[in-house]
Amino acid sequence: MALLTYAQQQAIKPISPNNERRYLQLQKDVEEIQLPRLLGYKLAQLVQDAPNSYADLLNGSTFDYCGDTLKHKGLRYCLAYFTYAQYVLESGFEDTFTGMVRQNRTETEHATGGQLKQIAQVSIEGAETAWSLVKKYIESANLIECETPIHKAPTNNFYNI
Repeated sequence: MALLTYAQQQAIKPISPNNERRYLQLQKDVEEIQLPRLLGYKLAQLVQDAPNSYADLLNGSTFDYCGDTLKHKGLRYCLAYFTYAQYVLESGFEDTFTGMVRQNRTETEHATGGQLKQIAQVSIEGAETAWSLVKKYIESANLIECETPIHKAPTNNFYNI
């Protein structure tokens, strides 16, 4: 079962309504790649196997952290923003038997690669910001025992320059 449904995606960070089929593949890819990077393999598998047991982690909640009450938006929120970033980067292309193609319409102009990367980067930054509080929730709830997840949300800039 997917951790983020199309309806949840639309409520958090909407994509074009006529791209539900494409969304399903992107969501699956993002979940399989990002979830273990964020949570570590053990916790990622636990959450995927029993999402109802991790409702506060997935949907957001308030929690105590170093004497303060904080609120996080949930892992679904992070996944929605990561999925949106991937959608922006891939939405203008179709995989055909001749290779990747982009449709041209006379009444529209495609965004440049730089513009798409900028839109995707803003979405990734939104996911990273939300992830910083989700990570604090995970630490405060002692959800990680033997395995430590990556301390920072992954980006498409490996060297983080």
